[in-house]
Amino acid sequence: MQTCNQGSKDDITIRSALKTDADVALRLFKEDLKALSSTERLDDGDLRNLNDTYLDDADSGFWIAEYKGDVVGMIGVRAGADHTAEICRLRVQKDHRRRGIGTLLLEQAVTHCRDHGLLKISLDVLSDRRPAIDLFEKTGFRLNREREIADRVLMDFYIDLYQERGG
Repeated sequence: MQTCNQGSKDDITIRSALKTDADVALRLFKEDLKALSSTERLDDGDLRNLNDTYLDDADSGFWIAEYKGDVVGMIGVRAGADHTAEICRLRVQKDHRRRGIGTLLLEQAVTHCRDHGLLKISLDVLSDRRPAIDLFEKTGFRLNREREIADRVLMDFYIDLYQERGG
């Protein structure tokens, strides 16, 4: 569990998700979709099946950010074949952004991947999500490619932990 204290009021805690967090993860996801005013990423099956998708596999994981007991952010790692992983569902509630919560969540996910011997991590983000892109680049992710989906540009990023190990 990580904690981020910013002044006397902010107390952010990052914790592993519980099976019972599926509903709150879905709520956070749907709130973010409203802000997008878009329908291209409506698939929420992984969140509806949080346990099967993230919690039953030791190499995968899902974390929740809390502020004073309220869920304000989330992130998932889905392990794949050949020591790869995908970071997904990074969300921070709009009124809690720009406080370092996204950074804490991303650091938790990358640390998990390192600790589990995962060697390459990928993620994608819409090109109009500049703060998220800045966060990924600051954390060492590199742009792999851009692709168009439903008249929007999706950017694929990756980080190579194998190179980091001197491989």
